[in-house]
Amino acid sequence: YRQYPEDVRLLFAQAVLERSRWSKDEAQRFFLQISQRFPDTVYSQASELATVLDRHESADSNVAELIRLSDANPDDVYLLWLSAIECREQKKGVLGKKQYEKLLSKFRVGPVMVHHTLANILSEILGDHEAALKHRYIAVSLEAKGWTLDGLANTLTYLKRYQEACAVWARTVQVSPNDSDYWRNWGGTLEEMGRYEEALEKQMEAYRVDPSSAVNFYRVGWCLAKLARYHEAVEFYSKAAQMGDADAQARLGFLYEKGQGVETNLQEAVKLYRLAADQGNVTGLHNLALCYEVGKGVEKKLQQAVVYYRKALEKEPANATALNAYAWFLLTCKDESFRNYPEAVRLAERAVALEPNNYNLDTLAVAYEKTGQYAKAVEAQKRLIAFRKQRIPDKEVPERMFKRLADYEQKSAEQAAKAREQ
Repeated sequence: YRQYPEDVRLLFAQAVLERSRWSKDEAQRFFLQISQRFPDTVYSQASELATVLDRHESADSNVAELIRLSDANPDDVYLLWLSAIECREQKKGVLGKKQYEKLLSKFRVGPVMVHHTLANILSEILGDHEAALKHRYIAVSLEAKGWTLDGLANTLTYLKRYQEACAVWARTVQVSPNDSDYWRNWGGTLEEMGRYEEALEKQMEAYRVDPSSAVNFYRVGWCLAKLARYHEAVEFYSKAAQMGDADAQARLGFLYEKGQGVETNLQEAVKLYRLAADQGNVTGLHNLALCYEVGKGVEKKLQQAVVYYRKALEKEPANATALNAYAWFLLTCKDESFRNYPEAVRLAERAVALEPNNYNLDTLAVAYEKTGQYAKAVEAQKRLIAFRKQRIPDKEVPERMFKRLADYEQKSAEQAAKAREQ
């Protein structure tokens, strides 16, 4: 481009390649030059669309127009590439996958950022971690930097291939030892494995690398809390909370609510939950809803509880904990005017689809029973018992779980017999 400054296609290529590596400001500088120096060209149109899309304005129509420009100029790889980038920016997973796959067809081996970003779309937006893994390995083979290794380790963690993920994390911090994100993410993998002592070591290393980061204080506090070292957890949570970290505010509020590491103080717990909720933190919203539901630290207000339960789900519709909590409220609220069994079933089914754990399966079984779907209640209760046996093999399943199963089976049999008679 420096050699041929009047070649608009080279200038556009420079802009797109800067944008592909998230150098937005630099890319915008080039896009602006194109718009000013080469108006009435397809590159000027594309540059203006990219500028608007990076401000997240009129996403649907502008992405469609950018794709139309690309389709109208099928031999121009950079128009195609920009359309793919903007699909990623606007979190348009299916469209982004399609555009990046078209882009890859133009190369024998695609550029590292094409494989890396397609993997991001597949994993983070579409949840197809297996498909993402292939592109992660290619990206690492092309450029074994911290960011490509980080992507690979995260995808392996999503797939619960924890040992492989840890091996990649070791490479990642060897390549980039002074990036606290990588130490913290390695700690996150170890946390999922239940290896909290080792996770704490990694989180402490992240904190050592960057002691100015609120999230590093928070992650150390979280590990300490999991190890029941509550007094120390309070110290780290408090520092992160003072720095405005919403997760830390919500978790610190929980310690005040339960009296772990501090004296029980429900008013302080509510204050911290509210600070987190005001930032849209789902844990804060969910815990604040529970407080209003039972009148803990605040005056009992069921309608206010509903407001916070709904806000939590608006913020994160795929949050299994928030789905389950609201479902349980709709099933069991003492004021029956707030109960809504069909809605509870819908929420509980979504929670179980996301996380088939003890609490969610229990709620789903009750929801099916309340709506007269006894055969489904039986199946949900059996899944619950199987889950309990698998997760806690050294402890007997509580008798109440079997009693509830027997009750559901009896009701299911009676319902089936009645249906046969009819």
